[in-house]
Amino acid sequence: MKKIDEELGGIRNCAVLGHIRPDGDSVGAVLGMYHYIRDNCPEISVTAYLHPFTEDLRDTLPGAEKILGEARGDEEYDLCIALDTSTKDRLGDFEGVFDRAKRTVCIDHHFTNPGFADVNVIDAKASAASELLFELMDPAKVSPRTADCLFTGIVHDTGCFCHDNTTERTMIVAGGLIGHGARSGVLIRDTFTHKSYVQVRLLGAAMSHAALELDGKFIISMMTFDEMVSLGGRPMDMEPVIDDLRVTDGTVCAAFARQSENGEWRVSLRANGDFCVSDIAEQFGGGGHVKAAGCTMHGSEAEVRAALIEAVGRAIEKNAED
Repeated sequence: MKKIDEELGGIRNCAVLGHIRPDGDSVGAVLGMYHYIRDNCPEISVTAYLHPFTEDLRDTLPGAEKILGEARGDEEYDLCIALDTSTKDRLGDFEGVFDRAKRTVCIDHHFTNPGFADVNVIDAKASAASELLFELMDPAKVSPRTADCLFTGIVHDTGCFCHDNTTERTMIVAGGLIGHGARSGVLIRDTFTHKSYVQVRLLGAAMSHAALELDGKFIISMMTFDEMVSLGGRPMDMEPVIDDLRVTDGTVCAAFARQSENGEWRVSLRANGDFCVSDIAEQFGGGGHVKAAGCTMHGSEAEVRAALIEAVGRAIEKNAED
């Protein structure tokens, strides 16, 4: 597939999906695809599905209120497009929507993606799925609202162009989206740098728990479910914490583990320099990117902390040998 328009010809309806616990790139790519179809293919009925996401994205991105949070019966679509999703099971409750579609497309930038759709466009060199998606669109057909959504996706997956995955290609695409009407300042402020009062309290608590390990090369913080609730927080409010940990001077790896209501630990990992965290996440059944990955772990707080310290320590030793 050279352009997404090739897949849109002759279909009556289409579903657009993203991964569970959607981040800015997932939301931006799904909404960007939704608007592109709405703007240019009025004959196609398009439906966007996503699990709940943060209010800052919902309040800022055009059309966010159109996204459905649950499937509607046993819908069958002519085409289903999965975006920013590394494996089919990460579609969560919407996996059935994907399976029932007559034709499926996956557009993604995770290098671990096995290619689970009929048509797969996977480019691990892209900073974000939103970056790759823009390149598959006809630029003449990109509206300001599509540009808003895709620009937001890139901002979130590059850490506002601060992460190592930011390339010349990224900046060219971002500049192109601004040229198509993306409100760069508003989107960065209202969806990335802005924090609610609850998020500020949660960040303060998470930072107070932070500890340096492995001769200062690894920083880790953990938060129990009860503490999160006591501060008025929800799981989605915790997303920014890991990037604030990552910038700690002298570290090659950062980890933030938050406990779920069922006792599981959701672990986010970030890397600095030439360190890789995807291999660490895979050891615990997770995955992701070289510089950003995650997994789910089980056990007590002490057991999870010890397991992470041990795994990161082994990776640091291996990295030094290489």
